[in-house]
Amino acid sequence: DAAIHNRFLKPLAAHKDVMIVVLNHIDQVPVERRESMLGDVRRLLVEDGLDGVPVLGISARHGEGLEQLRALIAERVADKKNQRARFRTDVQVAAERLAAANGTGAPREVSAGTRAELNDAVAESAGVPVVVDAVRRAATLRNTQATGWPLVKWLGKLRPDPLKRLHLDLGASGKDLIGQARSSLPPATQVQRSRVDSAVRRVADETSEGMTRPWVQSIRRASVSRAEDLADGVDKAVAQTPLGLERVPFWCRLVQFLQYLFLLAALVGGGWLLALIGAGYLQFDLPPAPKFDAGTGQVNSETGFPVPTLLLIIGLLAGFLLAALSRVLVTWGARSKSRQAERRMRAAIGEVTEELVLAPIATELTAYREVREGLDAALR
Repeated sequence: DAAIHNRFLKPLAAHKDVMIVVLNHIDQVPVERRESMLGDVRRLLVEDGLDGVPVLGISARHGEGLEQLRALIAERVADKKNQRARFRTDVQVAAERLAAANGTGAPREVSAGTRAELNDAVAESAGVPVVVDAVRRAATLRNTQATGWPLVKWLGKLRPDPLKRLHLDLGASGKDLIGQARSSLPPATQVQRSRVDSAVRRVADETSEGMTRPWVQSIRRASVSRAEDLADGVDKAVAQTPLGLERVPFWCRLVQFLQYLFLLAALVGGGWLLALIGAGYLQFDLPPAPKFDAGTGQVNSETGFPVPTLLLIIGLLAGFLLAALSRVLVTWGARSKSRQAERRMRAAIGEVTEELVLAPIATELTAYREVREGLDAALR
């Protein structure tokens, strides 16, 4: 019937190699018609895609054809067991050969020292020490100009800004660098490039130690698979790192205010003295300058130190001393700024080396672990 053929037999066409079709009640068919009927069943099976499937006519009630069916089933089961055994043996032999070629060495993680060596080599080739020194000198120059003695600090403007000379000056936003941020940094020397290559090779050798030669070669290839992108990636990371010099510190603004206050006091005292000298020379009568008595802390016109002279001396001396003290703070602050900039740049470089050097190696190590797990399962 069509239901048997369309819903059951045809969908099983893919399993025809392990099927047997049995026609029961063969005893109810005349002997002379049995072979033609079995042939008709074979024809229908061919139309269903089951060509080559054995067809047996049996009688379960009378036992006719049961021995043949039992023998055929036993033969099929034995063949299946033999095939499974052969397949298991073939898999195990192949797994043993693969295991011998694959090795059993355990992958190693990159040590902190090796990672630091890689980042140091890349940072040096990218010109990080040059930028750090420029940040220190630029911070010193800018903060000195802000805190220096107003009468002479203009001389600092005659000195070129180190960051501007390297085209590393910050834009108006304080975060974006100008378009040619890397144009004036010195290119990496051959020694620096060789050091980077050695550091990358050491990372590959450390992670592949104890592994077989094919895996060692694969990990080495992975470590340099993105070498062409490394230089550009590092340059971009350094160029986009905020250097922390977008604004002058608040304390510098405070010192600048005090410096102008002291300058004003000196100008008032100096102008007052000049007015007194000029009036005396021109024989004008001006009231005498008041005097400050340090003992009593009072201002009078008879005893003590003349107030104009006191204003001039205090203004000049305080401005000079404040500038000298600020110089010490400027030096300390510039070193702090350079260290902060170096940490930021090295952190950015670490992200680049992680993506372009360590990540491809990690991918190969993951593949190695998956192969080991598969081989262990095949050998069990």
